Amino acid sequence: GAATKHAAAVAKVKEVKAQLEQATAATESVRRDLQKKVAALEESNSGLKQALQRKNAELASSAAADRPEDRIEIDRLKMEVQSKARVLATLQKQLSEADEDA
Repeated sequence: GAATKHAAAVAKVKEVKAQLEQATAATESVRRDLQKKVAALEESNSGLKQALQRKNAELASSAAADRPEDRIEIDRLKMEVQSKARVLATLQKQLSEADEDA
């Protein structure tokens, strides 16, 4: 009768709550993962930018500014910084989407 229906409804609510908690935990874990990736990328990118600045400073202070290998190195660093920045933007977008879902 009614008691059985009530018990079934309570069980269903508990089940849905549990599923929701699992989903929330999963989202949290994905967010933490993304935040770690973002932090690691930002760190790595700032390292690259420093390398780039050092290289530029070296070049500025030296008369050998036209050595092709230096130019290549600078271009390589710039490309790496740009590609990391793109990945970073993608991750931050995912992170904000994960925030909206939560």
